[in-house]
Amino acid sequence: MERDSELELITFVVLAAGAYFIRRTKRRSAVYSWFFLFTVYSLVVRTSPPTLDMVAYHSALTVWPPPVIQYTLREPIIWLGAPLVYKILGSEVFTFMLFDVTTGLIVIRAVDRMEEGRETMLPLGPMILVSYVFLMGQQNGWRQQVAFAIFLWACSARSNHQRRALLLLVLSVLAHNSTALLSGYWFDVGRNGRRRYGPLITLVGVSLVGLLLPYLAKSSSVTGLRTEYLYVALAVVLYLVVVYSSSGRLPRGSATGLVNFAAFVPAIVILGSTQFERMAMMFLVLILVDMWKHHGPLQLSRPEVVNMVFAILVAPVFLFPNALNMLLI
Repeated sequence: MERDSELELITFVVLAAGAYFIRRTKRRSAVYSWFFLFTVYSLVVRTSPPTLDMVAYHSALTVWPPPVIQYTLREPIIWLGAPLVYKILGSEVFTFMLFDVTTGLIVIRAVDRMEEGRETMLPLGPMILVSYVFLMGQQNGWRQQVAFAIFLWACSARSNHQRRALLLLVLSVLAHNSTALLSGYWFDVGRNGRRRYGPLITLVGVSLVGLLLPYLAKSSSVTGLRTEYLYVALAVVLYLVVVYSSSGRLPRGSATGLVNFAAFVPAIVILGSTQFERMAMMFLVLILVDMWKHHGPLQLSRPEVVNMVFAILVAPVFLFPNALNMLLI
């Protein structure tokens, strides 16, 4: 079966255009109508032959019971859960689509509930799902996509459901161990002005992983470019957008993601460029969530701010040759 790259590109463009069209909506019906397009895009992607890391994930589905190896023990949500779902459904396409649809719904619901009683978070879910972060997830870093969706859910429950939030954090780590390095951000979310230890937790986590890295099996798949410093620049640009949109008035907590990301920057040296890039993608989304959470009403009233944010999230898909090739190859 040949890969219909033209159809993938067309459906992604339609999906991104739909997300742009509802970028300022306050209606849940509009967001969930858009989600139908997301499901169609998932169908197109999953009925195409797998490439890159997805080849290994497809191969792992058909092995039951899964072998007891380091990956299986460290990340059972994926290496045990996915083959079990496949054993029930009997279809690789439906198995991956089920994960796509579930993680997509989790992202939309988690982002929507980041700020109870406010509908200004609604457009952010679709914008995240068409971002470079989730394109990389569907086309290559699948474990990371699933784990990050659960992590966002854990953050949304942090303020009002402590035990559930902790359980979800653990589940996200069991889907992809790298999300443990986001636990500093999770710790700081919902602290309501109390002392924040997130950056210290992040820095200690990076150091510990650096010490253990020689003994851990890890993905060596690269994103195609040495872009670690570009992610640092994008983080700064996002924060400048925050400052611009708020006229310099920054509420407490609006820089939680940026401060934790700054503590993570030494990972460029400690963990290497590939691991840093994959984590940096997730930190960028967290910076954006902070921005929207604390400045949502203002952002929706200023189209130029929304357009800048959308461009930062989606433009890399078309500007980075490696990302565009995932849709074309």
